[in-house]
Amino acid sequence: MVPAMPGVASSPLVPADRDALYQALKGAGRAQGIEWDLISLTEADGSEVGPLDSSSVGPEHWLSISAAIERNYKSYDGFVVIHGTDTLAYTASALSFLLVNLAKPVVVTGSQMPIFFERNDASQNFLNALYVAGYSAAGLPCVPEVTVCFGDHLLRGNRTRKVSVEAREAFSSPNYPVLGTFGQSIEIDTLMVREAPSEDSPFYAHRRLEDRVMDLTLYPGVRGEQLRAVFEREDIKGFVLRTFGSGTTPRDTALLEVVARAARQGKTMLVVTQCVEGS
Repeated sequence: MVPAMPGVASSPLVPADRDALYQALKGAGRAQGIEWDLISLTEADGSEVGPLDSSSVGPEHWLSISAAIERNYKSYDGFVVIHGTDTLAYTASALSFLLVNLAKPVVVTGSQMPIFFERNDASQNFLNALYVAGYSAAGLPCVPEVTVCFGDHLLRGNRTRKVSVEAREAFSSPNYPVLGTFGQSIEIDTLMVREAPSEDSPFYAHRRLEDRVMDLTLYPGVRGEQLRAVFEREDIKGFVLRTFGSGTTPRDTALLEVVARAARQGKTMLVVTQCVEGS
């Protein structure tokens, strides 16, 4: 990201163009023995997708990223996905399910301060991600899963959430131990890393993703009549319900009946906790 008004640091940030990003990454990503290319996402017609603010990233982009990895899978030892922090955890989680029988590192990284700023965390995060992706040249164990490289930690992609808007350690993995740490040396906890698939399990990426899903947080005082229209929408195929504690909800009969009716109609109802830890 760069200031919309060049030279005015307080102006709103907008995505830099691809060439400026490439030059900045070249200056940061000098990992000994590791060569890398910058590959842009493409539309279905082959046209290039320019850099995006991550608040605009959604399911169609997850499919584009996974397709790009599948297309280039045999040409590289690993992949680094450059991503803004707002939706980085969503993308990392989605990729972990879209990429099937993954036997190479896919490392999602970004920064709290843009790489174009003098005081930034982008350069180190990118460099660390390159080491994990280029594990062979770096002399590291292979991490054959989707991970998030941020601050001093390597985290499992689908166990990651953003926990701070300002801190350099912006992401945490509250329900799974860290996979690695970055200090004077890079330490990978191989016992925590996902086991690589067998060689006779071919890699592929899913081509379709159901995005007709709603994420609803229940709260004290919510009533069935407030949610009835949402649950009865025919174009919504599933719901994630963020409930209290280990799965409790307000004891409103109308609310429970609305949920039950949607379930009887065949809609997928996934109940999760609002708590950061536990299930």
